[in-house]
Parts: sequence; C-alpha cells; structure tokens
Amino acid sequence: MSHRILVVDDEESVREMASDFLSAQGYQVLTAADGDEALNHIQSSRPHLALIDFLLPRKNGFALAEAIRANPESAELPLIMMSGVFKNPKTAVEAREKFQVLDFLSKPLDMNRVIALARQALASVPVDEMPDQLEFEGEQPPEDATSDEGILGAPTQQTGRGAASRKPAGGHRGRPFPAIPGEGHLGSCPVALLLSITRYDQLTGMLDLSGDDGTHRRVYIRGGQPIFMQSTSDGENVGALLLRRGRITEPDYDRCVQYMKAKKRTLQQALLELKLASEQDLATAYKLLAGQLLPSALGMSEGTFKWRETDAFAGRVPEGSFEPLSVLFEGIKRHVHPPQIIRFFRGREDIPLRRTAQFDELLPFFRRAFSANNIANRIDGNGTYRRLSAGTTAEAAQVVPQLYAMVTSGMCVLPEIDADNEVDAVVNSAAAEVEGIGGASFLAQDDDEVEGDSPEEKGAIGRIKKGHDKYMSMNFFEIFGIKASKEVDLGRLKNQYFTLAKQWHTDAYAGLQIGRTARKQVDELFARITEAYETITNPEKRNEYLIFLDREAKGLPTDANQVFKAEAVFDEGVAALRRRDNKGAKAKFAEAVKLNLGQPIFRAHLGWATYLADPKSQDALLDAVKQLKQSLEEQGNLAVAYQFLGQISAATQKEAEAKRWFQKCLELEPGNVEAARGLRLINQRGNTSAERKTGSVATQSPSGREQPGGPGASGLFGRLLKK
Repeated sequence: MSHRILVVDDEESVREMASDFLSAQGYQVLTAADGDEALNHIQSSRPHLALIDFLLPRKNGFALAEAIRANPESAELPLIMMSGVFKNPKTAVEAREKFQVLDFLSKPLDMNRVIALARQALASVPVDEMPDQLEFEGEQPPEDATSDEGILGAPTQQTGRGAASRKPAGGHRGRPFPAIPGEGHLGSCPVALLLSITRYDQLTGMLDLSGDDGTHRRVYIRGGQPIFMQSTSDGENVGALLLRRGRITEPDYDRCVQYMKAKKRTLQQALLELKLASEQDLATAYKLLAGQLLPSALGMSEGTFKWRETDAFAGRVPEGSFEPLSVLFEGIKRHVHPPQIIRFFRGREDIPLRRTAQFDELLPFFRRAFSANNIANRIDGNGTYRRLSAGTTAEAAQVVPQLYAMVTSGMCVLPEIDADNEVDAVVNSAAAEVEGIGGASFLAQDDDEVEGDSPEEKGAIGRIKKGHDKYMSMNFFEIFGIKASKEVDLGRLKNQYFTLAKQWHTDAYAGLQIGRTARKQVDELFARITEAYETITNPEKRNEYLIFLDREAKGLPTDANQVFKAEAVFDEGVAALRRRDNKGAKAKFAEAVKLNLGQPIFRAHLGWATYLADPKSQDALLDAVKQLKQSLEEQGNLAVAYQFLGQISAATQKEAEAKRWFQKCLELEPGNVEAARGLRLINQRGNTSAERKTGSVATQSPSGREQPGGPGASGLFGRLLKK
C-alpha cells in the first residue's frame, strides 16, 4: 500500500505531469478537473493529500478548500495550493492562514518542492486500506509490462518504478556531470548538457552562446532555472514577436527599426517612445519570447559558449518561470537534429548506457516529451547507442533523440574507459574523450591502402563509387527526393536522412578493405548528406539555398567570391561618382554588372553614370534610359532607378516627366533626399506653358538652344520613359 494524492487542475497537461512524477515516486494518484469532481474523489477515495489549482472552473481553489475544511471527514486533509496567475503574496498568506495550506506554489511547478512537501505532510500519516474498486491514474500494469524485450512500446507508470526495483546492471549512483566549464565549444559540450549542469548544481549566472553564423544568445539562469533569454538573431527579438502576434503591423515594425537607427535607441526604447507598446506589453512579450527561444537554443550545434557565475542581473531583466526539464526535453525533441546527435555519439557508439540515481526522478518529464515509443525500459546497463538505435529507419528517428536526451539530461551516463579497457569511472560522455575503445572509429582503421578481393568488398567499392557519382551531383533537395520549396515535411525528411545516413556512414563498411579512395568517397558522401539535411532543416539557410538554386538556374553567378568582388567593384563606382569621376564610375559599374547580372541596382547606377559621362550625347542618353528601364523590369520597386530617371528628365528640362519619376521614387522611399530636392525645385519653378498644354516635355532650353538629342530624340526619349 502507498499514500494516495489527489491532483486537482483544469489543465490536462498539469494533471498528467504531476501524476507521472508522483507515481514514479511510489504514490497512488487520483486526478480531478474541477472542484465538484475533486469533492467526489475525496468522499469516495479518501486521499491523504490534495494538490489544488487556485483557478478552477465553477469553484475556485479557495471555495474548494473551504468545502474540504467544512467536512469533518476531510477537515484535516493536508492541502497544497498552486497557481500560474495569482502570485500576489497576500493570496498565499490568506491561503495559509484561512485554509491551513502547506504552501502556495507558482507554476510551472517545481516538482522537487512538491515531493518535499508531500513527504513532510505524509510522514506521520498512516497508510490505510484502499477503498474497494478504486481506479487510480497510476494503476500498476501487469508484471510483464517492464520486460526489456519486444517492440518499442510506450511505458506505463510502472516503467520507472519497475526499472528502479530491478536495479539494472551497471547502475551509477554518483554525480552524472562534470563541473561546468568556464568556456568551450558547443560541439563537445552542447547546450543541453550545459543547461543540465546548471540545473543539477542549481547555479546562478549567465550563459553566453555564440554561433558560427554570428548569432549571439544569452541565457539568464537563477538557481538552475532559466528565467530569461536574449538573442541577436533576426526574428528573435521582441519586435518580431509583437509583429507575429499581430500587436504591431509591418509598417510599424519598419518605422521602429528606422527610428532606432536614426535616434540611436534600443528596440525596447523605440517601441516605447513611438507608443507601439507599453511596458506591460513588453514585459509579457519578453517572457513569451524567452519561452520560445530557450528550446530553440538547444539546436545550436556549432559555436562557442562562456559561463559566468553572477547574480548582477537580478531585478534588471524580466523573469519568466520555465521548467528546466520541460525546456530541455521539448527542445531536444523539436530542435536538435540527427547530425548533431550523431557527432555527439561518434566514438562512443559501442559503450553501454548506464542509469543514474536521477533516472527515475527525471523519467516523468522524459515520458511527457517522448510519449510515443520511448525506450526508457530498454536502458539496462547493456544497451549501446548502436544496438538501441538499430532497426528500422522509423524507429531510429524516434530512438536517437531519446538517447541524446537521456545522456545530456543526466538520466544516463557513458563510462570513461581507461588504458586497460576497463571502466575506471562513470561520467557523462561529454566530460572527457573516450580512450581505449574506438567504436566505429576503431573498426574503421583498416589498411586504407589496400582494396580487398572478396566479392563483398568489390561490391562495396562499386556501390560507393556509384553513390558518390549520384549524390554529389544532386542539389540538396534532390538528395532526399523532395521538391525544392520553402515548405518542407520535416518528419519525412528526418526519415530520409536516417535511411541515407545508415547506408553511407563509415560504420556500414567497418571491417571491409575498401581502400583509401572509397573511404574518402564515403566520408564525402556522408558529409554532403549531413550538410544537405542541416541546410534544409534551418529556415534561414533553406531560403538562402533556394536563392542559390534560382540564381544558378538563371545563369547568374553563385560563386561567393565573384559576388563579393562585384559588390566591391560597385562600391568603387559609387566612390568615383562622389569624386565626379563619371567615366571611371561608368567603367566600374559596367564591370560590376558583368560580374553579377542579378543586381538591378548595379544596372541602374550604370545607366546614371552612362548619362553623366557624356550628357550631350544622344546615344548616351538613350543607352542610359534603356539601362534604367531594364533595371526596373528586373525590380519594379527600385526607388533609386526612378530617382535617376527624374534627374535625367530634369536635366533635359522635361519637368513633367521628372516630377512623375520623383513622386514615384518618394512613394517607394520617402526619405530619398535627391528626389525630394528635385521635386521641390520643380514646384518652385512651376511648369512651363508648353508642358501644361501638351503634357509632353519641351526639347529646348529657355534660351531656345536645342537640348541633346534634338526634337526627334525627344519623342523617342519620351516613349522610352513611358513604356
């Protein structure tokens, strides 16, 4: 027999989480979604402790507590109250004084605190006989439910308790983690492991994460619990969140960004000063944003980290309340991709995973994230990464993230191997490089110079060459047999990746003498497949790659060096314009266009410089207009092209046309100084009588001298502009 605990909450996720956690500790759990259901359970099931949410439908927590205290049979029932909304200290004081609750807890729940309170409250409460025919949420399954054999089934409540009672071989009851490093590389010490160490040691400080792409993230941690996070990545700021949630419009956001740059303000200051958000709006948004960013940070596979133990940020940053284990497991499930996991286990594929003392404690949270086909009951001290992940591709796609989650959370450890190939100490795999056992790396150290003569080895060499020729010539989408698109079925993609990874990983040819060439081709193939997967699963990289494919299809340069050179040459052309070296500018812009045809702004500047280099030439005039019109065909909203057309029209005294082009420019770019100045001068002078009568542009100057191109050219010029 064991104590019975009643969990009362209208949120199913809270009921399930508390039920799983308490059941894993050996308690029998009942659940209720409202006060009436709770009172029925109390009358029929006689629980020894009740955990009650304050905000319940129909009858709130205080009303329920009052009803419990008014009934002589339940008047002494220990109560714990909780709320994610009402956190005013006065509410907690009233709960303690009026209804004698043990504690008033904030959500998300600290289940360690709940367990401590339960043990304290139930220490002197005898365990009575369970009423007949009660069905508990934590009902024990048949004995064979804890078997390690058979298919990957979803474990029941018994999984954790049964596993603990069996005491699997090689269980580890010591510390599961090394001390947190001051700094290092995320490849060897991933974000998931760093967060787990801070949780285990209840550290307070700031964790800085710098990606190889220049992105910087900072996680603020208090007592092992993340409370806030900031990011420099596009789309990961509070303004972008407000935009996504419809609290501000896209023009509002653009105006805010311009205001920031002009006034040298922070994003928060700009939002407040422009009255786009209140301080309360920002406080709420920051907490929501941190909740979104924390899980995604676990997907950082490359870069560096730096840990600084400090509490200087207390009271200076918004504080959210994020359950660290939920953040960890959900983040791994949603954001940590197979290539990162495969790299983490490389060289450790054949080392048995061993349970730690934290295994049962963390199991409810693990099961919440990996509810389908979780493999907790298969961790018996003998299973290895290779053995546990073997099987069908679909199973591997589910199992591999679970193994990563177990090791980085501290549920399991991998043993460090000494020089004599004996277990010397049990530590997390990321604490030190494994020595004395090579796993796949050891098996792969065949003589690279020799190609075997067996049919199996010759067949492998042939398959590798054929696969290398096939996949190295494909684009990233073709590798996985999917259409190049912004929208991707990530589940299907993951399965495809595992299929290819198993086929072209070095392990597939371990023990075979395939020679240096084939070995190199396998490595290149696997690297190509992994690069393709990491590119497609990252939205930003995927969009960049789609642009690359589009440019390639159009015959535009895709070589980064050539593109950068074109940008540099273009900048030289702009500098030449400022020096009034118009011919030099024309040459530079022509070179930039040749290097990169896909930049309409290059062509627009070439048109302007062509006119400036020889303003009296009819050919130069027509060529300039042609270049400008072509740039607008390529990019219809190119404001500077309309500016140049306006300036050319004004210089040739075609003021009606100039006015039209300047106005179009200012519609697209309200801050364009040259267009505003040109329009102001035209308005000051007023239109000539000829323009008012005909609506066309005069071809002669006020002095009566004919402008470049003559009357015939004027008509052609006008027609070009009006196209």
